[in-house]
Amino acid sequence: MHSIHEIERLYQQHGAALVLFGTTIVGERNMAQDAVQQAFLRLIETGSLAHAADPKAYLFACVRNQILNESKVR
Repeated sequence: MHSIHEIERLYQQHGAALVLFGTTIVGERNMAQDAVQQAFLRLIETGSLAHAADPKAYLFACVRNQILNESKVR
């Protein structure tokens, strides 16, 4: 399981790129920011990053999936 400090470091390293990535998918920065926050919140709650071979790729997939799931709800 990753510590909160490791997750914070990942957010600092990749957060801006994840928001930009999400914005290109959904077209709205606010929705992309929400998706990034939800992805990191889920990491903190579940510790699921421990099983990821490539944490950066895993984060991008999490954000994409979060956006797609939100799109289904709307």
